[in-house]
Amino acid sequence: MKITDYLNKYISSLENKTIIITGANSGIGFEVAKMAAFKKGHVVLAGRNKQKILDAMEDIKKDIPDAKLDYLIFDQASFASIENFVDSILKDYPNFDSLFLNAGILKPKQETFTEDGFPLVVGTNFYGVYHLLNKLYPHIKDTETEKRILIEGSLIARWSTYKSNKYDLIRASSTQFKSYNISKIGVENLFYHYAVNNQNPNLKFLLSEPGICKTDIIKNFPEWIKAPANWVLRVFTHSPQKGGLTSLHLLSEKHHNGDIMIPRGLFSINGLPRTKSKFSHRTKKHQQIIADGELIIKSKKE
Repeated sequence: MKITDYLNKYISSLENKTIIITGANSGIGFEVAKMAAFKKGHVVLAGRNKQKILDAMEDIKKDIPDAKLDYLIFDQASFASIENFVDSILKDYPNFDSLFLNAGILKPKQETFTEDGFPLVVGTNFYGVYHLLNKLYPHIKDTETEKRILIEGSLIARWSTYKSNKYDLIRASSTQFKSYNISKIGVENLFYHYAVNNQNPNLKFLLSEPGICKTDIIKNFPEWIKAPANWVLRVFTHSPQKGGLTSLHLLSEKHHNGDIMIPRGLFSINGLPRTKSKFSHRTKKHQQIIADGELIIKSKKE
């Protein structure tokens, strides 16, 4: 099925809906932003590089001239930027309908640290989302209108483990895949933590999994591995646009707090969206990572 046919047949209009998307200037975030704009949503693109966001908005406008777009500056590797981002949401978009937490990093060229001193990958993907939700949740937990918090998961979390070793959260090298795997376990457990403790029927915590998509996420890989990696991605995976359909469905259709949406293909690597039973067992396995993360953040501040 063509993407446009799917959008027309299975995705409801997002007219009068405000959707904020982090990491929206490229990859899945960009594709979801574009498809949401196609369905007439008011899309707020959030990213750390203003020019790249403006370029992304211009690209969307080329295909969707009447797209309703805004932007916010947001760097998930900086607690200060995260706090400014939350303040901007509460000030400028207090009645937002959905927030899609999509921003993340896979593997930098060399070890780098966040502004707050955490290894870049775990610091951005896990601690950044942790801090954002910690700051935003008190302001939305009693919302009287529906709000959806959508978190981008990864099938890699199924094949990874966290052995309650706090050192993995502060010493795992960002140049190793282990760091990314741990960060995605953390993100999925944040989803579970908030969803299972949420008692407000108007507030929904949701998890999307895009499968494996051909994006520019491997741009920092060594040159010798890029060619075979691109071949594998091209042959066995699907496009970022198709991968973004799971997220778009969660943003637009009727869903319950705790719902997880994954591709319906073999091993969920690719395919059109399907809803998985909420609170999948893998989101329960490593809840200790939340307590460990909180302890580490507190120790950093002291």
